[in-house]
Amino acid sequence: SLHLNRIVSLLSLLALLVALAVLVLAVLTHHPFFDETVHAHYAWLISRGLSPHENFWCVYPVLGYLAVQPLFLLVPASPALFLALRLFSSAALLGAGIVLARHSRRVSGTWIWGPLPLALIVVTPNLGDFFAEFSIDHLAALCALLAFAPMFAEPSRRRLALIASLSVLSVTVTPKYGWTLCPALGAYLAYACRQSPRRWRNGLTAALSILLTAAALAAVFRVFGCRLLPNLSWAHLFMGKWMARLEDCPIPLGRTALFFLLRHWFVGMVLLGGIAGWAARSFRPPRAAAWTGAGILVGTAVSVALLRKYHEQYLAPLLLSLLVFPPYLAAAVAPRARALLGAALACALALSGAAQIPFRLSRFRPFDVDRVNPLVDSTRGMGKGIQPALASLKTLKRLLSVVPAEETVAASKLWTAER
Repeated sequence: SLHLNRIVSLLSLLALLVALAVLVLAVLTHHPFFDETVHAHYAWLISRGLSPHENFWCVYPVLGYLAVQPLFLLVPASPALFLALRLFSSAALLGAGIVLARHSRRVSGTWIWGPLPLALIVVTPNLGDFFAEFSIDHLAALCALLAFAPMFAEPSRRRLALIASLSVLSVTVTPKYGWTLCPALGAYLAYACRQSPRRWRNGLTAALSILLTAAALAAVFRVFGCRLLPNLSWAHLFMGKWMARLEDCPIPLGRTALFFLLRHWFVGMVLLGGIAGWAARSFRPPRAAAWTGAGILVGTAVSVALLRKYHEQYLAPLLLSLLVFPPYLAAAVAPRARALLGAALACALALSGAAQIPFRLSRFRPFDVDRVNPLVDSTRGMGKGIQPALASLKTLKRLLSVVPAEETVAASKLWTAER
């Protein structure tokens, strides 16, 4: 009934506010981790007018760093800028939630089955620290979800052009979402060509969109004194060689994903239920959603089989790519059951978030825990004696105050100098 749906929407809004509180506390307390200090350092070097691979060695694609350059103009240069960078990443996550809400409303008629599963993943102890960090991955996730959502609708040339451009943006920020984006885009394009009497037009539209987006990105890179192709080739060459050394890693991504879903079984049920609902609704007859969903699942299976990494930044793209499926669970059941399932999902998020708040509040004091098992807990910035973010930034400000003004070299180890 309408009354029941309003109650579920109110519960969902309250649960999302709890999740937002957890995220804000994590932003304020999570100790600066090595990866995000490297990201922040690269962005700062570019703001100083230096060029990657010419003035400094850069192991990542720099498009994400170019996107945050306005922050270096708006916020005074101080360690507090680090919090602004984290809030930029949080804004990207909020944007992803809005995209998923619109996708959920189109698929199931209700918005809650998009942002609630996302928030449920964000507040998990395993991934909460990662989502609180400044990372180019969050911007790539937003672009990827912006590309995924329209792939579940029937194709048009305008939609194909938009999807192709967003896919290029995502994999240019970081290639991690390419594992699911490339097969999904290929499947969607194949479906579009199969449905159109003039198949070459759809293929040409996608190809031109990719080329024009790449040309526009090259022009943006030039404005900042960077070069697109050399940056991508050098960054991917370095990461490829590094990943090749992990062939004997005893903890592949598939095992990490399995442990995550077993520990956070409710998340696993929502994702698996969404895939089951998608399979029940999308193949009678097979439409765009069937082809796109199959592409995402194939990419997920390949990444799980081939990636030998247990780090959170490789688990997150897998989980976030699957968030397009839960709305199909809501669409596959009766309206009353849909409302009751939505209420259960909102309550699970509220309880999970509320359980995290005392832990996050305790992090305003120095940490007093040992390093934890990487299969079941976050490994980012953990360990005895580590200071919360606010204290670390205050210490860094004190250290920088004694650095000569002409000094231009900064080391990421400054973050842990107070230890």
